Amino acid sequence: MLKVMARYNMELPDKLVDAAKRQAKRISSLKARGLTGTVSIVPEDQYDNGALSAVSIGGKTLHVWIGTASSDM
Repeated sequence: MLKVMARYNMELPDKLVDAAKRQAKRISSLKARGLTGTVSIVPEDQYDNGALSAVSIGGKTLHVWIGTASSDM
């Protein structure tokens, strides 16, 4: 949402900017502790808007739907 608002020169609400900064700090903290990773997905065909992918977290495997319909990905 921040990218879209910035692209169209829309004023960003202070609360939205603050939330983005808090999230960036959380992600930075996770990276520092080695608690991040990546997930690969392979859609069935060019028209799929996402795919089901296995994600391992804490020794458990979750099957997560990862949507790709956003133009900001």
